[in-house]
Amino acid sequence: MAADDALEVRVEPWPSGRRRRQNPPTVPGRPLVLRSYRRPPPPPIDLTAPRPPVVDDTSLLGFSRFTHSKVGRRVYRGAILALYGLIIVQMIWAMVHAV
Repeated sequence: MAADDALEVRVEPWPSGRRRRQNPPTVPGRPLVLRSYRRPPPPPIDLTAPRPPVVDDTSLLGFSRFTHSKVGRRVYRGAILALYGLIIVQMIWAMVHAV
């Protein structure tokens, strides 16, 4: 029975994609006001003024004061190498024992 419905001829035409015009509102709305924000111009730059001194923020460079020393750098490098070594060993182990 569903096949009979699929072969049924449509009487109404295909939609053309046009929409009916809507009736304009009877009460006029508030007019649109477009405002653009204008920034004030930037202050002039004095190129003859000395530059401020550059101060390194050492608190962002490491985990603690210990890691700023030679020993801390070696410990950090050793930890990273051990981590990557462990990943490589696990990858090789998985490839060998997957067969």
